[in-house]
Amino acid sequence: MALSLRQIQYFIASAEAGKLSLAASQLGVSQSAVTEAIQALEQETGVALRHRHAKGIELTFEGNQFLRHARAVVTAVSDATQAPRQTRSAIAGSCSLATTFTVAGY
Repeated sequence: MALSLRQIQYFIASAEAGKLSLAASQLGVSQSAVTEAIQALEQETGVALRHRHAKGIELTFEGNQFLRHARAVVTAVSDATQAPRQTRSAIAGSCSLATTFTVAGY
């Protein structure tokens, strides 16, 4: 199974919230959807990314490493989707053209 941007976003939200239920509420999805996404990430990476305890979740060392990269992925995707719009809107200026009477007659 390939990683999805949604799984990465769910992981970041849960890491920042510290609780799966709070992350799910903020994302507007069920807690089981967040849990399944993180479990799929753990299967894909082959390591535990977080530990669950009574007060929420805590990232493992590997989870913290993944979080750093996950944030970079989300930033890169955001930049990539914004780049085409910024390129066109950033083009501005004027163009002056000069010609002689001889050439203008043609």
